[in-house]
Amino acid sequence: MCHGVHDEVAPFEITGKLLAERTEGADLVRFENSGHGLDDEPERLHDELLAFLE
Repeated sequence: MCHGVHDEVAPFEITGKLLAERTEGADLVRFENSGHGLDDEPERLHDELLAFLE
């Protein structure tokens, strides 16, 4: 599960952590330089998605 730390729509501290805690087997990946869309770190998002598919 990827979540931008600067997300103002679904705040990381509330939504990201809560969803990760309540989703069995989930790993929370913090995107330190992104907000809601994760578009500030496209290369990292690409790498995380590829790793998930492996």
